Amino acid sequence: GEAAAAQARRVEDLDLFPPEQAAAIMAADARVRVEQQTMTLEERLDSVDGPLTVLVTKGPLRDEDGAVIGTFGISRDITQRKRSETALRESERTNRALLQAMNDGMFVAQDYRFVFANPALPRMLGYEPDGFKQLGFEAVIAPEFLPLWTQRFEHVSAPGPPSSVSVPESR
Repeated sequence: GEAAAAQARRVEDLDLFPPEQAAAIMAADARVRVEQQTMTLEERLDSVDGPLTVLVTKGPLRDEDGAVIGTFGISRDITQRKRSETALRESERTNRALLQAMNDGMFVAQDYRFVFANPALPRMLGYEPDGFKQLGFEAVIAPEFLPLWTQRFEHVSAPGPPSSVSVPESR
């Protein structure tokens, strides 16, 4: 019990982390004690396995009289999640750049409206890119082609496995 606890060596942040990281951890702990508030933050730490990102919740540790006597902390390694988020942002940036550079018109439609179009499509159809978004099909598609267009849209947006439909070019 108490004898074993007294013999246990107290491990400090400076024993575990480089000085600048330990200082940041200790500063956050001090802030928790002063503000007497629980906080959640991300900390970037060096470990033997490489850099880590941890989500830390820290709060004031109180004695039986309610006086703050220290801090408690709960940490969760979110390194992989942060890497995945970074990879997703990079992929989105690449896809956006490719769509912007394409000469073919590309779009995403929802509820019979254009919710996204790369710059080529509105240009091909004589619209300004900013004014094209949210236009309904009826505003863009010639009336004689609207039933066919709507039918094909309903076909490709139906539940189930993805499908594609090619639209013949008008001559």
